[in-house]
Amino acid sequence: MYLTKRGEMFVLTRKGIGELVKNARKLKGEVLGINYTGKMLADELKISRSFLGDIETGRTKAPDYLLKSIIDICNLESDYFKDKKVKSENSTFKYPEIFTNANEARSYIKEHKIFSSDGFNIDEESDDRVLEFANALMDQMKLVAYKYKNGR
Repeated sequence: MYLTKRGEMFVLTRKGIGELVKNARKLKGEVLGINYTGKMLADELKISRSFLGDIETGRTKAPDYLLKSIIDICNLESDYFKDKKVKSENSTFKYPEIFTNANEARSYIKEHKIFSSDGFNIDEESDDRVLEFANALMDQMKLVAYKYKNGR
């Protein structure tokens, strides 16, 4: 599980933070047009590759100073690693940073019909495939938002 619910917040677990670190690395690589490896990020962070690997897999908790450095190095929003609010004042669902619940992911995809266009039927997919699809969509949305936010 990548998120633990606490009140109206999803609190990122070590594994969830690790996934975000991996995703940050991929985002930087896509912006640079290269395969930005764990070794490259570890070198910039001045830590060992194995320590970064332990963080990315959730075996080790990432210190806050390191998360701040990753935000700076990968040119991410300052709240990239913050807990995500799940309900707004009118109790409508807001998406988490990473989907971990297949039913919530299905609801989000159905709500945004463009995601299930071109014959893709989310109801016929396994839970694992739904989660993979929904999280891939979120990654792509972040890239598009980044592109247009920065006027590229």
